[in-house]
Amino acid sequence: MPALMACATMVLGGASAQPGSVEADLGVLLDGVKEIAAPGVPGTLCVFGENAFAVVVGKAGRAVEPVVAACRVRKGRAVGFGHDGYLTRSALDVADTGRLMLNAVCWAAGKPSPQVAVRHLPDLLAYLRERGVTAAALNADDWLERLSDYDVLCIHAGGLPMPEQAPRLVEYLRSGGGLITAHTGWGWLQLSPGKSLATDFAATQLLAPGGLIWGDGMLDRTSPVGFSAGQPPPELTNACRALDALEAHAAGQRQLPAEDLAQASWSVLRTAAVLSPADKILLPRLRRLQENHASEAIPTPERPLKAENFLSRLALTLQIQDLRHTPPEQVKPPPAAASFPGAVPPHAPRVEKPLQVDTRVPAWHSTGLYAAPGEVIEVEV
Repeated sequence: MPALMACATMVLGGASAQPGSVEADLGVLLDGVKEIAAPGVPGTLCVFGENAFAVVVGKAGRAVEPVVAACRVRKGRAVGFGHDGYLTRSALDVADTGRLMLNAVCWAAGKPSPQVAVRHLPDLLAYLRERGVTAAALNADDWLERLSDYDVLCIHAGGLPMPEQAPRLVEYLRSGGGLITAHTGWGWLQLSPGKSLATDFAATQLLAPGGLIWGDGMLDRTSPVGFSAGQPPPELTNACRALDALEAHAAGQRQLPAEDLAQASWSVLRTAAVLSPADKILLPRLRRLQENHASEAIPTPERPLKAENFLSRLALTLQIQDLRHTPPEQVKPPPAAASFPGAVPPHAPRVEKPLQVDTRVPAWHSTGLYAAPGEVIEVEV
């Protein structure tokens, strides 16, 4: 079946689920897809919006995380990949990766015969054209002004401008345009010292209103060539649905097995680590959870936080994440510090000590000094 005929079948009538539902969207995106490639070491994405969902997942310890995810942003649709290798021929020709890309283009367009703009991605442009898709290179400097002529934009996430610099792109997506983009979150962080995925990564800023952002983890394969894609991903990969499940379990309204508790907690924590401070979908709920469980989130030898105390453990983890992003001069000792590592009397003398570190010896080196919780330490090299 020609590519565009398959696209028409999928978009117009291939799914038996309710149109516009996550189930129906997954039916379109995963039609004919059983396995996709794993170029390099793919990174993760995080989903948390009502209309955001994992498409393909990889292993992250005992849990799974999205390596391909999708969302709706008002009238627009977007698909994100956790590695820019998915935009190259070496991945598109492996297993069903190319089929997934064709499905993604058609789903993002929301129509059977889309006009596709491809920016600085020659491999993807050639691949689409070979399969009968009407695709054009959009490489000129005025590309944002010409965007309205196309149904879908395919672009490396590193080439996306920040939303405040490109209101045309924001409006294009909100008014019904489609977006296909890819990047490796952990790789971007390595090459962007001092920057944050939450506040400085353009793809995250653009798609966060739809509940899709890039994470900083690495994923293990789930199939011989990459990732298995034969089944819809677990619902608990969506952080908001995961939090719903955790709260329902705590209230006795739903019983989650141990593996689901672990997956739900993982999804919430991994997403919380890269949420923008301006998020209005998940962050307000997490703040309320912290407030409601603040008095319980104080582990001591007498009252340890066990696995069944998952909401308190979640509140404590969020507190620790906040401390890591707090300027040193504003850090205060968390309540648990009195038990571990232990409080330091205010009158105890503070000292300076010269040290020599043999860098031929890897990993940790003891200084012989104790860091008082909540106090600033200065290191001069």
